[in-house]
Amino acid sequence: YEEALRMKREEFDQNFERYLKDRFKPFRDKERPADYGRDLSPNKEKTPFIEALSIAPSPSGDLIAAVTVNRKDQELDIVLLSSKDGSIVRNLTNGFDKDKGFDHLVQMGVDQAANPWMGWSPKGDRLAYFVRTEKERTLIIQNVLTRQIEMRVPMKTVDEPESPAFSADGKLVAFDALRNAVGDIFTLNLETKEIVNITQDNFGDRAPSFSPDGKFLVYTARVSGNDKLFRYDFDTKKKLQITFGTQDETGAQFVDDHTIVFASTATDPAVPLEPDVVKNGNILNIWTLDLKTGELRQYTDAVGGNFSPIVLNEGKINKIAFVSYFKNEFSIRTLERTEPLHTAASSDFGEPGPIIDFQAPLQHTLVKENQRKKGRFEKMFLEGRPPVNVGVTNSGDIFGGTQVSFGDVLGDKQVNLFAASISQYRTLSLSYVDLSRRMQW
Repeated sequence: YEEALRMKREEFDQNFERYLKDRFKPFRDKERPADYGRDLSPNKEKTPFIEALSIAPSPSGDLIAAVTVNRKDQELDIVLLSSKDGSIVRNLTNGFDKDKGFDHLVQMGVDQAANPWMGWSPKGDRLAYFVRTEKERTLIIQNVLTRQIEMRVPMKTVDEPESPAFSADGKLVAFDALRNAVGDIFTLNLETKEIVNITQDNFGDRAPSFSPDGKFLVYTARVSGNDKLFRYDFDTKKKLQITFGTQDETGAQFVDDHTIVFASTATDPAVPLEPDVVKNGNILNIWTLDLKTGELRQYTDAVGGNFSPIVLNEGKINKIAFVSYFKNEFSIRTLERTEPLHTAASSDFGEPGPIIDFQAPLQHTLVKENQRKKGRFEKMFLEGRPPVNVGVTNSGDIFGGTQVSFGDVLGDKQVNLFAASISQYRTLSLSYVDLSRRMQW
């Protein structure tokens, strides 16, 4: 590398460090997790648990349910944490998951990890989450006091259900799932076990959250290339987009009857962005939206990312807790809603307009005139670098051999040539395999 870069190792390290500082200079003064106060995630030095991937608050605000990594059992667990000091109150999924009748907790994908993984019942005695059982996922409703699983509902009519949320009366559980490869919001009646698709559109709907009065819910939908927040009214069956712009939003939680808190990659629309921030600044931060006035407020400006916001009810004061990411670690932080960093109107990011369906960045036009059947030995290529084996026996004879394989782009034809030699003996083998009529399974 010294010959290629024309510099010594120490000089390269200094130049690379200088390059990183210059490139990420706009992010140098942004907030770190320590700026938000004490870490409430499990203490990895005193417990077998590390980090917190998603959190859900109890209605009283005293407890936080957190999905964490159990280093001892080598699996995900759900633990109850004190919202005061982060101490572990109870492990709801202690022991191995197989002993509870399921394989593992459902781990959200990279694109949906910032959305809720669990839902707490209004009475505060039950927790809902999804697990993997055999070929499908199952909704688990567990009593947080006794650790007993009170209800198991196999999701046989939908695929990949996620983000369960209880209704205000505790009779329904809303969640997102796929049906016919389309993501929608569904509700499950806990008494009749009836599953109803309430959104029924062609967009990817996710992360539902019921309003305190149960008259509507808020969810995200992938429209025009971004995840935006929508409102669904149960009486009118109408959907209304409530956030706009080219930024992405995650699932929201209700602070009160007219205010929601969520994570967004938005920035202050009144401040022009530097090119480096535009290129590298797709960072989730904590925002609130007043559903009556349309006022948006930004409360964090992190260098890594803040997501999974929840509301901790502490009398007249509502604290916001969230998962903060920094240097490959996930911690739980809290803040009080005092003065926001920035305020903006929802209309500053845009207004309702035509929804543009997803357009692939690369398009291909099929020309029927160019359609033809591929030739039998057309576009054959060498399948890997041929090995060359050379050795000497204990009697002094030299051994050598190699094998060359050719195949076509569809894997239909294969030609193999094997050659070996030892002393005065020669071995040659040529084979042809036709796989065009193979059974795919």
